[in-house]
Amino acid sequence: MKKIALLSLFTFVGGTLLAQSVSISPNNLQIPSVSALPGCAAADYGKIVFLTTTSRANVCGSSGWIEVSAGGGGGSLTLPYSGSGSFSAGGFSVLNTGGGINSAGIQGMTSSAINGASGVLGNAFETTPTGNNAGVRGLNSSTNTNGSGVFGSHAGGGYGVYGASSTGPGVYGVSTGTANTSGYGVFGYTQTASGIGVYGEAAGNNATAVWGKSTNINGVGGAFQNTAGGFAISTFGKVRFQGNGAAVNKILTSIDANGTAEWKDIIKSEVLKLSAAAFHPHLSTNGYVMGSQGIHMTGSAGSFHADVSLPNGATINSFKIYYIDNDGASPSTGLGITGCALQQITHTGAAVYAGVASITVNNTVANANIQSQNVFPSIVVDNDANSYRVVVSMPASANVILVAVEIGYTYKYN
Repeated sequence: MKKIALLSLFTFVGGTLLAQSVSISPNNLQIPSVSALPGCAAADYGKIVFLTTTSRANVCGSSGWIEVSAGGGGGSLTLPYSGSGSFSAGGFSVLNTGGGINSAGIQGMTSSAINGASGVLGNAFETTPTGNNAGVRGLNSSTNTNGSGVFGSHAGGGYGVYGASSTGPGVYGVSTGTANTSGYGVFGYTQTASGIGVYGEAAGNNATAVWGKSTNINGVGGAFQNTAGGFAISTFGKVRFQGNGAAVNKILTSIDANGTAEWKDIIKSEVLKLSAAAFHPHLSTNGYVMGSQGIHMTGSAGSFHADVSLPNGATINSFKIYYIDNDGASPSTGLGITGCALQQITHTGAAVYAGVASITVNNTVANANIQSQNVFPSIVVDNDANSYRVVVSMPASANVILVAVEIGYTYKYN
């Protein structure tokens, strides 16, 4: 014969003495049923009641009435379920010691096709956090190159991992590798011929699609590589390279054998060649003959001049004359090239040319071949204030011939 024990309890609830009973039988324990949870003071800790409105048992403790979860190993929760508390460790923790491709400590799934549906949703509610809190955080204790802290995949054309932010980075990656190891804050890889390892798209005028940063002098903010000989970077639209002296009218130039580049002024080296045909007699009364080799004076000594036009701001660094002097006389006799000068005249003031560079020509040796003399000045051209010309003085002799003059210069190309 089965025996039933009946235990009567008397409880003061809200100043009223309530009679409750607990029935114990060989098959079950019948606890008191209530339609509303009574008070839960320190004297009530440990009391258990069955709440008829939820069909759940509740235990009175220091946090108030706590609903007793149904089941255990292999059981189930009544859904939807929610709870809250203050814990120094995880409020809900599951350890799966098994293995396999589908093994997980916690698995969240959704079959909804509605925008915003999530298999797992994590929220960080604090609006002014003092540290780096996270809505969802993934950790991997692997010390080799296998595994991921967070892994996302997509079976179609959507995103494996998608990040969005109102003002900060949508996706932010950090590598904490030491100076002797290689790590990637963000690594992109594609296995298809037309795929994209890393894709960035910016909708705003000043927005940045992909942004990488390194705070180490030897670090790399972003690296792209194609080991098959294809394109490491392909762009459609404008390209911006900031820093390293970036400014208007500069060019990105390699400064070492590793391909390190900095913005440099576009310096071009040019040579202005003034052939004999560019020269004219200094005075209209000077007689001259233009021959196959060059130009020479007739009748009396005189000079030729040629106008010089160079880029504003250019630096003249070479001044050279080509000539033939086959008369065998020294300059003291008045023969030979007696002067070759680069002159300037200001646009205001007295209309007088002033010499800024000159060449002393050696006339002591007769030579039927073309000879040359040069100097290396450093003259900055100022076309706003001056005009320039070359003047060559020489005697009247068919054996003293001006062949050409060259002016070498450098300038910033705009």
